[in-house]
Amino acid sequence: REKVDGTSLPMPIHPSKVMITQLNLDDRWRREILKRKGGSQKTEKAGQTPSESEAA
Repeated sequence: REKVDGTSLPMPIHPSKVMITQLNLDDRWRREILKRKGGSQKTEKAGQTPSESEAA
């Protein structure tokens, strides 16, 4: 969004309006958190389990 004088303003986005469409599992830290919280079913849906990516 821009002001009349041409300067740009950041648009606030409310977290309830955000939808995750793709989860990046390249990060080891993120995979460990998902594994700890029981998100292994969701990672399998993406086609890559944390154990497969660590072995490669």
